Amino acid sequence: MPTTEQFDNIRKMDRTQIKAHILLLLKCRHFGHDCLINKWDMVQEIFGSDATQDRTYNNTNERRMRLAIAELRKAGYPICSDSAGGYWYAGTLDEVLAAAGELEARAKDLFETAEAMKQKARLEFGPQMKLI
Repeated sequence: MPTTEQFDNIRKMDRTQIKAHILLLLKCRHFGHDCLINKWDMVQEIFGSDATQDRTYNNTNERRMRLAIAELRKAGYPICSDSAGGYWYAGTLDEVLAAAGELEARAKDLFETAEAMKQKARLEFGPQMKLI
């Protein structure tokens, strides 16, 4: 069990250190869907038990963890998640393809939402004049 001093050092970590800690944790102990870890358990593993006192969207440690995971994914690391808030390091190509499919579906939905907003705004505000 880590000491209070160790958790204090973890809390002071920059995002590079957090990402390294996440990769080590997932690759070593949460490899494959059958070994997923709940997001709050993961926050506790990374930042200590005090970090999970506030289990709302205002939890800065949970936010720091999600940002680090997003950066790792953008770098190509196959970190998967499910709607229940669990994370794992992909153990198979099928897990990667399923996770990538979910991301693509979310991206498509966001794109469609942006297009609908622009279309509605054009109707409401009329065409914008170009200055040049």
